Amino acid sequence: MRDPSTSTARKISSAPVIPLPDAVVFPLGFGTLTIRSESDGKVLEEAAEHGRPVAFVAQRDSQSRVTGKSQLYTIGSLAKVHELGVLEGLFRVALHGFERIRILDVTKTGSHLEATYEAAPEEDDNSLETRGLAQAARDLFVRMVHLDLVMPNELASVARVAVDPRSTAYVLASMTPLATGLRQEILEVNSVAQKLRRLVDMLGHEVAVREISAKIRTDISSQLAKEQKEHILREQLESIHRELGESDPEHEAVDELRSRIDALSLPPEVKKEADRELGRLRIIPAM
Repeated sequence: MRDPSTSTARKISSAPVIPLPDAVVFPLGFGTLTIRSESDGKVLEEAAEHGRPVAFVAQRDSQSRVTGKSQLYTIGSLAKVHELGVLEGLFRVALHGFERIRILDVTKTGSHLEATYEAAPEEDDNSLETRGLAQAARDLFVRMVHLDLVMPNELASVARVAVDPRSTAYVLASMTPLATGLRQEILEVNSVAQKLRRLVDMLGHEVAVREISAKIRTDISSQLAKEQKEHILREQLESIHRELGESDPEHEAVDELRSRIDALSLPPEVKKEADRELGRLRIIPAM
C-alpha cells in the first residue's frame, strides 16, 4: 500500500488555476471542458503553447466569482492542455489529468489566479478486496450503459480497459452521469478502496433508477399495445357488421338511450349534457 502520510519531503509548486463551476477533472483521464471566461481562455492558450500544467479545481458555489482559496475545494487535479478551440466566444479545451493535488493558497496574478499546491497521492493498494470492488464497479457500469437510452455502448468497452483499482475508480467516475458534488466526493476520498465503495453505491443507485424506468416503459408499451389491439378488433367488428348489413349492438344501445332521452322533457342544459355523453359513448372503444 502506498500511504501519503509516510512521505517526509513536501514539495510545493505553483500553477495557474481554472475554477470549475459545474465540473470536476479527475487524474488518469482525458476529457473536454467548455470555459467561458476570457482570462481563463488566455491562460489555457499559453498553457497549450508552452506545455505548462494547469490546476483545475471545482468551485464550492457555482454562482460565485472566485477571488481566493476559500471559494474553491481543497482537492483538485493537475492537467495538461492538449487542444484548444474557440467557438462563439467559448473555449473548448481537451485535457489530460495526471495528478491529484491539494490547494494550499490562491492569489491573483495579473489577470488570472495562481495556485500554490502540493501532490496529494491516494492511499492505494492492490488487495483482493480492492480488486473485487473494482470488478463490481465495472460490472455495474456496464449494466448501467446497457440500460441507458443515451449513453453509447462503446463506453462499456472503455470501462473494461481500466484494470487497476485506482484507474478504474477515476475512469468510471469520469464517465458516469453524476452531480458535481458527487464527483468531487470521489476525488477527495483518500483511500482507493473507499473511493470504489462509494462509487459502487452510486452506480448501484444509477442502475436501480434505470431498471425502474425500463420497467415503466415496458408496462406502458404493453398497455398501449393492448388498447391498440382492442381498438383494431372493435373496428374490424364494426366493419363486419356493416358488410353484413347489420348494426352494431352497442351503437343500437346508444341509439335506444338517445330515443328515451328525446322522449323526456329535459331542460336545455341537461339535454345538451346528455347528448354530449351519448356522443362520447358512441366513439369510445369498448374495453
